[in-house]
Amino acid sequence: QCWQGLGRGCGHADLEGSDLLATGAQRLQHGDIAVLKDLAGWYIFGLHNIGDTSWGTRNGTLGAQNCRAWCYSNLRCQYWQYAPGRCQVEDPVKMGRVPYPLILAKGATQDS
Repeated sequence: QCWQGLGRGCGHADLEGSDLLATGAQRLQHGDIAVLKDLAGWYIFGLHNIGDTSWGTRNGTLGAQNCRAWCYSNLRCQYWQYAPGRCQVEDPVKMGRVPYPLILAKGATQDS
């Protein structure tokens, strides 16, 4: 069998009691990413918190890489932000879309 999903809860035992025995997994991304603006220091409204993407290791580099990979491999994700222990991504299925176009006071604020 082949299963496909969005990669939520990868660090949790969500499948306890299930007959599923995964023998392999991978995250696929086709194409390239074009970063239009570095949003460090900004807060984007409407992002979905998917939790600690360092999976409890407290490794900020790993957490940021996994957070970015989640967003880059989801066609519906345009924005992601990472802080230690917290990855926030645009996830229209869970939270709705970030306002477009992204403007101050409606969709984002700059941290002071």
